[in-house]
Amino acid sequence: MQTLIQAVKTPRGAMLAILLWAVALTVGAYVLEYGWGVQPCELCWYQRYIHWAIVAWAGVALAWGLRPKVALVGAVALGVLGMGAAFYHVLVEHQVITHGCGVERFYQLTADPAALTALLAEAPVPACDEPYKLFFLSLPSWNVLAMALVAIMALGALYAQGLNRVVPVGYGRGAVATKPTGRRPPQPAAKPAVKRAGKRR
Repeated sequence: MQTLIQAVKTPRGAMLAILLWAVALTVGAYVLEYGWGVQPCELCWYQRYIHWAIVAWAGVALAWGLRPKVALVGAVALGVLGMGAAFYHVLVEHQVITHGCGVERFYQLTADPAALTALLAEAPVPACDEPYKLFFLSLPSWNVLAMALVAIMALGALYAQGLNRVVPVGYGRGAVATKPTGRRPPQPAAKPAVKRAGKRR
């Protein structure tokens, strides 16, 4: 466990963990949709788009060798964006704010309510203020925690590495970053001076 934590503190380890976490979230969303029939609403799709963006960003960072600070700051930004989208959905869920979603949104966009009513009878549109609950929390609430974990992993790697003092020597494909120690590199030992004997007269 300690080895895993230490690995996540490195830029490469953190980005790899973020990539795997975002892939797991994406796969889990599709398992819920096609395995348990949990249909995503409009706001759920926005959160999925952010999951895809995190997968793409982390994959590019690892494959193309982005600088560690750029990769991690981008991951923090996407994690915070995901938290914001999920928290907005939580506010809609608890009716703190109003968001036109579900059937109401489709009625606003159509000129033929009768035809739309028949269509919705065959394929109901999920409402944004009635999200699916897993255990004791709704899916948007779980997603707030999931996106917070993304941001925390990236911030943890930034803090642990002290990137303001790190000299990156590469990133992807096994490259690492080195930290200057402030010491001068060891100098080769000086050759002892050879005393030349003077000529005898």
